[in-house]
Amino acid sequence: MNKVQALLAGLLVLSMGAAFAQTAPSASQSVSVTVQTLEEIAVSSGGEVSDSISNPDVIRAGNYTRDIATELTYTTNADANRKITAAASYTNPAGTSFSASVLASGFTASNGSVALSGDAALGANPVDLVSGIKNVAWARANFTLRVAIPDVPLIQGSYQVSVVYTLMGY
Repeated sequence: MNKVQALLAGLLVLSMGAAFAQTAPSASQSVSVTVQTLEEIAVSSGGEVSDSISNPDVIRAGNYTRDIATELTYTTNADANRKITAAASYTNPAGTSFSASVLASGFTASNGSVALSGDAALGANPVDLVSGIKNVAWARANFTLRVAIPDVPLIQGSYQVSVVYTLMGY
């Protein structure tokens, strides 16, 4: 075999090896994981409160107030800032006044920043309580909710406030 034939034979063997290598069987695996959004908020303390006023001196004096220690717990896995807002709706006898407010004094949040610069009167329009919440497995906010009937004397009837706390984006 001469050098040219040897060279051609070598090239033939190399090209056959490359052809076998290209046609070798293969398999692949792909794994996808999707994590759903988790956002939870709950009133863990101070959620259901009732009071009955029957003392004649209290009724005559009027200007009833009650402070309710309240704790919210919240969780979010959102990778964007969230906030907690509060809004209230009221039911009370015609011609009477009834209000609820969140007191700024003593308000704490274990994740996020307290958004109040002063006491916040609650109404139909949401009020920001905590801002800057992001990626938190479990946190809490503690504050005082104050309800007030400023009438003198207190008018007979049923007074109710429903406060809705919402964890939301902004």
